[in-house]
Amino acid sequence: MISCICCHYGRTWLLAEAIQSYLRQDFDEPSELLVINDHPNINIYQHEDISNRLKPGQEVRFINWGARFATLSHKFDYGVTLAKYPLICMWDDDDLSLPNRLAYSYAEWQLEGKPHYLSFGRHFYCDQRGPHLVARGLHGGDIMTAWAYWQCGGSTGDGHNDQNLVAEMKRREYYHQLEDCLPTYLYRWSFVGSHHSIRLGVEDAMQTFDEQVKQNVAYREGDLTIWPSFSIQTQALWQQCEKLQAQEGRRLCPISDGGARHLGTSER
Repeated sequence: MISCICCHYGRTWLLAEAIQSYLRQDFDEPSELLVINDHPNINIYQHEDISNRLKPGQEVRFINWGARFATLSHKFDYGVTLAKYPLICMWDDDDLSLPNRLAYSYAEWQLEGKPHYLSFGRHFYCDQRGPHLVARGLHGGDIMTAWAYWQCGGSTGDGHNDQNLVAEMKRREYYHQLEDCLPTYLYRWSFVGSHHSIRLGVEDAMQTFDEQVKQNVAYREGDLTIWPSFSIQTQALWQQCEKLQAQEGRRLCPISDGGARHLGTSER
């Protein structure tokens, strides 16, 4: 039972891909994708096409706030407040999750004794080189309990919310890192345009991003409906990652304790 929090602002073409990534999940337990949209001139609605493609237990919810949150951290806090389920994961609109991300994360969380914060030591990173495996990065597919999130004070609004949250999880001994793990999360650094640019004390960053939104024809205003889909480039990227994931799954299958760790490899 997992709530995926997607903080969104204006980049609807990326949101369509984030939703598509969620719809393709193989997770059998109840889950939701909660999209927190704080663009003052865009209201996002669910198209009938999404409802028709939801698997049993899946749900997509759009929250149109109508005004900018002070920071990205405040926006994520609000998402956790609205979450239905006790497990939380970040579902950034510019990144991708392979089909078994939720199923694999949930299975590993149970196998590891249901820690309050489960960190995955490896994930995929995409830049000019294309997708490649990297060691631990910020929130690279991690999951956490909502209880521990609030015990640690939630996010912070100083532009380092990821680092601060992880540091507090470690201080309280909630943090558990899984080193020998299957990467299921793709961090897309390049080719996705500007980020939220919401950081406390950096007013010009917000202004610059707002100006880009107004000038870029890829951004729209008004009432919008989302059609979940991947671009041709993203579909190719997805397939490359699935091949890399399958290779990693075969490499990880033999483990030292003689057991058979649930890898949940996807070899579509």
